[in-house]
Amino acid sequence: MAANLAKAGLYVDDFNKLRILDPSIAQSTQEFKDECADFINKTEEFQSVTQTVMELFETISAKVEKMKIKVRCWNF
Repeated sequence: MAANLAKAGLYVDDFNKLRILDPSIAQSTQEFKDECADFINKTEEFQSVTQTVMELFETISAKVEKMKIKVRCWNF
């Protein structure tokens, strides 16, 4: 019976529910979705770390500029 349903493009899953998507394709799709979610999470984490580093560089840059001004004032 399952073979006849498969010929018609219908499949029965493990819970005996009628599906129009082949279970192996559904599994692959779910795995791809999970991998995409992991990639997005890693990308967001990378953006957060990058933003923190950029803020740190900006702070250090401002301090360096202040020190340059102080050094120039001492030399006059």
